[in-house]
Amino acid sequence: MNYRELVWNITLRGKMGENLLHTCMLHNTADHNELVRVIVKKYPKMVNDVFISEDYYGLSPLHQAIVNEDIEMVYFLLRYKADVHQRCYGSFFCADDQKASRTDSLEHEWVDLVQNTRYTGRMYWGEYPLSFAACTNQHDCFRLLRACKADPNMRDTNGNTVLHLAVIHELRDMFLLAHDLGARLDVKNNQKLTPMALAAKLAKKEMFDLILEIESDVLWNYGNVTCIAFPLGDIDTVDQRTGHLNQASVLSLVVYGDKSRHLDFLDGLLEDLLEAKWRAFGRRRFLFSLAYYVVYDLSFYIALLTRELAA
Repeated sequence: MNYRELVWNITLRGKMGENLLHTCMLHNTADHNELVRVIVKKYPKMVNDVFISEDYYGLSPLHQAIVNEDIEMVYFLLRYKADVHQRCYGSFFCADDQKASRTDSLEHEWVDLVQNTRYTGRMYWGEYPLSFAACTNQHDCFRLLRACKADPNMRDTNGNTVLHLAVIHELRDMFLLAHDLGARLDVKNNQKLTPMALAAKLAKKEMFDLILEIESDVLWNYGNVTCIAFPLGDIDTVDQRTGHLNQASVLSLVVYGDKSRHLDFLDGLLEDLLEAKWRAFGRRRFLFSLAYYVVYDLSFYIALLTRELAA
């Protein structure tokens, strides 16, 4: 069993589970920030001490500095070895539609959550400092954390990475930055959704088009004509590896989507793909089913007409 080291006495904390350093960060004035520097220099282990209340459990001074949008304080804390992979599990930073399902476990530090979620609410920020920087759209802070080896492909309790979170909060420029700095497009969350599939599920058309553009490959140009190839692994309903139906594919999520905005997806690539599948498979099966139904209906009708009437 692993244990967490807490520097400040847990019986001498505030109502939010905070210690003296956290309190200074909460006030976020010039004098309090100077006091933070004095405390950290005197007691460097406090840089990784966290809130221990249910609402803010795991919140570290590094998280607070990011929320305060104080990049100088972020740099200072990183110099004193602040943990760039510290996770904040508090209910305040949980998706609204998951808060009622939160349960603790004796096996691990993080909470267990129901996975059927649409990630509602504005404060679901993905637990990691890098995710906090992404969700608050702080580009310079994001670059600084990446320079200090923060991993953009770390998955939170929902399995979401920085790219998933950029899709959820519709942060186009941050998505591009994260991708340029090493975030991968093929990582799936706990719902088996890549960032592209998540954009389709949540009906985020702008983010879907952005990811499609990133993953596309221009084969050739001739004047105003361009030939572009698109990978169909996450898009088509047939799993390329198993041959089975992929319920988490973009096409399935759009066709069976429950939002009117899903109709906006049925243009361009998805429209062409549906048309091709209809010509290759759907039309023939439809005509066969229609013919079978007509024969059955006619047979039933003839049998009804030629039946012997009771005397």
